[in-house]
Amino acid sequence: MDAPGPFDFASVMADAPRKEALTDWGPGEFEGPLRVLLADGRPREAARPAYALPAYGLRPEQVDERFRLYNKRFGHYIGGTAHA
Repeated sequence: MDAPGPFDFASVMADAPRKEALTDWGPGEFEGPLRVLLADGRPREAARPAYALPAYGLRPEQVDERFRLYNKRFGHYIGGTAHA
């Protein structure tokens, strides 16, 4: 006997057609789009803009000075300076 599934304990979803509709992930209407999505090679997270200090008129020394106390206390956790 198979182990009980999540719908075995929900009386609202007890009928067979509902269970099948919610658990059937086999070939069908989802297979084609899923294959396209996986083959597309899209990143798994949203793109991030490239931030650079010069774009904001800043120099690394300015950032280091501003975050000097923070880096002194937490630098060993983040690998040193804030702009590194």
